[in-house]
Amino acid sequence: IPDTKLGGKVSTINEVFNDKTTLTTFSTEFKLDAASLVLDQGYSIPEAANSMGVGETALRRWVDQLK
Repeated sequence: IPDTKLGGKVSTINEVFNDKTTLTTFSTEFKLDAASLVLDQGYSIPEAANSMGVGETALRRWVDQLK
């Protein structure tokens, strides 16, 4: 399907999301370690998320649950 604005092909949803169709699961210990960076060590959520390689939303949820 041509994209009339750009003259290119419209990407499929899988191309847009790089074919990531599986969810990553983290152990309870990993979640506690990540949340600990914020609660005990003074990291900001963006800093800790980047350091641990997780999304900020997930980390924020883990911190909230631990509180």
